[in-house]
Amino acid sequence: MRRFNEAHRRQVFWWSPPRRRLRPRRENVGDYLSPLTVQRMLDRFGWRIADKRPDRGRLLAIGSVLHFARDGDVVWGAGVNGKVPEHRHRFEQLDVRAVRGPLTRDFLLRRGVDCPAVYGDPALLMPALFPEFRVADPDTMAEYVVIPHLNDSPARWVAEVDAGHILWPTAHWKRFVRRILASRLVISASLHGLVIAEAYGIPARALRLAEGEPQFKYADYYLGTDRPEFRFARSVGEALRLGGEAPPRIDLRLLMNRFPVDLWLS
Repeated sequence: MRRFNEAHRRQVFWWSPPRRRLRPRRENVGDYLSPLTVQRMLDRFGWRIADKRPDRGRLLAIGSVLHFARDGDVVWGAGVNGKVPEHRHRFEQLDVRAVRGPLTRDFLLRRGVDCPAVYGDPALLMPALFPEFRVADPDTMAEYVVIPHLNDSPARWVAEVDAGHILWPTAHWKRFVRRILASRLVISASLHGLVIAEAYGIPARALRLAEGEPQFKYADYYLGTDRPEFRFARSVGEALRLGGEAPPRIDLRLLMNRFPVDLWLS
């Protein structure tokens, strides 16, 4: 397994939960997919994240992390969080290759940052980049899996859902992906539970038990995959009745071709 450290984070930024919240410190799978996915893209050229040119800004690829962006950073698929005040976005100039969806693009355009209409979360590329993961045999699949949001209370979720169906987004990333691919339906309050499932063709439904996380990043993702009529389930029972959302409609070749390989060219 690849291990990433602070030196890698200076080249490809991703968010990690503070140590005081998770002991021992664990990664949130959705955010940790950023360096993993970037490294798989680089594997095609025989390069490593550490080979990136030092005179170029950091790459922000996966996650709602644009409030961490600094002038000169490069964006490939990242998005706006939706709950961070606009004044905390301190950048003025970014090199934007693609963003998660049109809501993030509109936000950047309002701030005078050029942004192409190229959308998609790079985690949608996982089937091409991580061929070792396969959807399980239908005869062995669980009926469904429920993925809470990182900030949700474990006590509340155990009260709402049978513990055997719960998959926390701080699980080891390989276990997280395999559990999703072994489920007939993914019911998720975690955005990347939805993205990973839909990348592999597993039906998925967004779950919203309470007004916690803003809807912005979910709407950004769904609009970026041409699904304006998306609907949240308000309970696991409702999610089971609704089934999966319509599959994403997106040109993943365009997203892949926008990968900023020039950051690694000398």
